[in-house]
Amino acid sequence: MYEANNFHYLQLITAHFYHYDWQHLSLNLLAFIFLLYLIPSSNKERITVSLSSVVFIDIYLILFDVRFYAGFSGINYAMIGLGCYHLIEIGKGKQAILLCFGLLIYVFVFADDSHKINNTTSWQSLKQAHVLGFIAGFISKGAFHRKWSVLIFHHFK
Repeated sequence: MYEANNFHYLQLITAHFYHYDWQHLSLNLLAFIFLLYLIPSSNKERITVSLSSVVFIDIYLILFDVRFYAGFSGINYAMIGLGCYHLIEIGKGKQAILLCFGLLIYVFVFADDSHKINNTTSWQSLKQAHVLGFIAGFISKGAFHRKWSVLIFHHFK
């Protein structure tokens, strides 16, 4: 878990895999599995998208003095960003725009962002992590589309 008051650099990685409870973990894993199945992409794209979302969110955590962060829903939203770019790539721009607006409306209007652990301690979703993950996924897919990834992955062939 990322905790600003007790910060060490390892938290920038581990925070994305720590979860507040089993429900939080289960829903993130289930969403991740479905997204991997539903969104056509290569493993290199998935890795790049995941890493870029971690970097985007970590920069936000540091620059905007976020006190706590845990979970990898930002990575899940990065996969949705990848899928949105894919829709544009195959000529379905209207569907991509609808997906973007639907996602924003869901995150900022309908998503319940307060949760309880053992009916005592509460935590809130970091909605900015969802949006940053989506942006990171979209931009990373764009980088793959433009073949910028050759600079990153040419050593791993």
